[in-house]
Amino acid sequence: MDIWNILSYYGDPRILVFVILIIFIYAYVKNKRKLLGFSKRLLIIVIIATLCAIGLKHAFKIPRPCEGEAWCPSSYSFPSTHATISFSFTIAILLYSPIMGFILLPMAMLTCISRLMLNLHTLPDVFAGALLGSSIAMLICRDVEV
Repeated sequence: MDIWNILSYYGDPRILVFVILIIFIYAYVKNKRKLLGFSKRLLIIVIIATLCAIGLKHAFKIPRPCEGEAWCPSSYSFPSTHATISFSFTIAILLYSPIMGFILLPMAMLTCISRLMLNLHTLPDVFAGALLGSSIAMLICRDVEV
C-alpha cells in the first residue's frame, strides 16, 4: 500500500464515523455538553455529505478516469465522495475549533490529491466534492459557537 492509498482513508466515511464515535465517547465521559452536541452534528454532516455525493454520482453518471482498468471501482466519478466527506468533516471542525480545523485542512487537501494521483478522479470531481462538503458543513454549522 502506498502513501496515496493511505491518505485516501481520511475521506472514508467508516473511518470518520469511528473518529466521531471516539469524540462522542470522550465528550460523554468528560461531561462536555458542547462537544457532545457537536459530535452528534458532525455525524449528521458526514452522513448527509455521503448521501449527497452518492446521489449526485447517480444523477450525473460520469465514468471514472480509470474506467476499463481491472482495479477501477465500478461506481461513478463525479463528485468525489472522499473529497466531499473529508471537506465536510474538516470544515465542520474548523468552524467549531479553528486551530484543530487548520491542522486538519492539509489532510483534506491531501485526500483530494490522493484521489487524483490514484487516477480515481479528475480535478473537477475533487473540486466539486470539496465545494459540496464545505457547503454542507457551513449550512449545518452556521450557528455553532466557538
